Amino acid sequence: DDRFTFTATVTDTDGDVDFDTHEVIVTDGAPPTAGADITLTVDEDELSDGTDGTLNLTDTKTISFTAGADPLTTFVFSVDPLLGTDLLADTNTGGESGGEVTWTLSNNDQTLTGTVGGVTMVTLALTPPTSIAAGQTDTVSVTLTLADNPDNPFANNAELLLDLGDIVVRASELPNDTEFTSAKVSMNVVDDVPEVGPFSALSVTYNPLDPPLQGDPALS
Repeated sequence: DDRFTFTATVTDTDGDVDFDTHEVIVTDGAPPTAGADITLTVDEDELSDGTDGTLNLTDTKTISFTAGADPLTTFVFSVDPLLGTDLLADTNTGGESGGEVTWTLSNNDQTLTGTVGGVTMVTLALTPPTSIAAGQTDTVSVTLTLADNPDNPFANNAELLLDLGDIVVRASELPNDTEFTSAKVSMNVVDDVPEVGPFSALSVTYNPLDPPLQGDPALS
């Protein structure tokens, strides 16, 4: 709450004076609030060189925000250690070189791009409303797009999740205002695995008195 005081002084025609001091307390209105955190997942097998190759490379979800006593006017991505958010620094967790990830914010902090070796791996895009009026609720859309398959430590022929980390969507009443709220976005990539087969049946005819040995061209 903000407080300020003022003093009123009155003087009559013959010089008598009286005064009184008053305190005014300005109470903040309701703060803004955010909806539930979201998780976005894309799959390597959707890439053109993946086992599926259908190019369904995006995942989109929405986050709701409710404005408090003042309208929400600014929506951005932000890394906030106080909320436990952090972004993956290296896709090779075993210490191998070549998987270092560079994260870059652009488009007024509404686009996050992850690159490895100068090649775009993923992008995260925020599509907000122009503003949310005081006391009203609206949604922002968040889309994760996979552009290239990241190096990863999975070598056990299993489809596992590569955790790219977390970032928050921050909604503020005014640019740099202290009144804000946020929700977390978690990002995952499903590791693709190769597929072999099915094989056609192999039939070999040979003389039982002279069977082929291992390595015989007849068995290749």
